[in-house]
Amino acid sequence: MTPQSLLQTTLFLLSLLFLVQGAHGRGHREDFRFCSQRNQTH
Repeated sequence: MTPQSLLQTTLFLLSLLFLVQGAHGRGHREDFRFCSQRNQTH
């Protein structure tokens, strides 16, 4: 494998991972972050 193809493969796998996480476990962590940010502003 050339370094370029290795990089492309890594980026592809990472984007797949983010898509899967976004589809399944999207809710809790982002909600928590949103709530904590909102509490800090008040």
